[in-house]
Amino acid sequence: MSRNSSLDARGNEPTFFRLCDHSSLIDTVLSAKIADYLKCAPRPLSLAARQPLATASPFLYVFRVQNPLALNFAPGRISFSHALVIAIFGLLLLLPASLPTGVTLSAHEVLAAEPAREMLRDGRWLIPYYAGVPRYEKPPTTSWLIAGSMAIFRTQAVWAVRLPSILAGIMAALVIAALAARWLGNLAGLLSGLIQLTTVWLLTQANLAEADIH
Repeated sequence: MSRNSSLDARGNEPTFFRLCDHSSLIDTVLSAKIADYLKCAPRPLSLAARQPLATASPFLYVFRVQNPLALNFAPGRISFSHALVIAIFGLLLLLPASLPTGVTLSAHEVLAAEPAREMLRDGRWLIPYYAGVPRYEKPPTTSWLIAGSMAIFRTQAVWAVRLPSILAGIMAALVIAALAARWLGNLAGLLSGLIQLTTVWLLTQANLAEADIH
């Protein structure tokens, strides 16, 4: 392929990238005909642009893609729109489980929720109290967050007690998305965040007002 044929209508080189696993299996699959169909030219990026990927894995290489329908896998930051999609999806996925009026807290959740209620009632914020008895075994962070949620929304409903855990689960997904976007591109960040929200551990812990997810 000549250099002129790789230029777009404005005379600029394409800015789309494709992430390829440079292993023997990929070398076998990407035969000459498939590579020609994908128009994947084996022109690696500069050393400076390839350095973050090389740090992550020695088998990752980025090649130019001339296909205008190709997705952008260039490393970068997670976009605001993708982060917003992850956050909204997390709220829609996690919050409804705590909204029904018949939902009650588990025994372990009460150990964090009751100290929060007593903090709001008695104003003792430094040491959590359960039924008037100080609890030194656990740090007060979870109770602080629950108390803050109940104070902001002026309710002691189950959803308000569990809201800090729900937000912590969404934050965990956003961190995973940001790391994936940093190394593998914006689309990979979006998919990683959405997948993280559907894992069994996150679905379980984000719907419990416990300290484990904080």
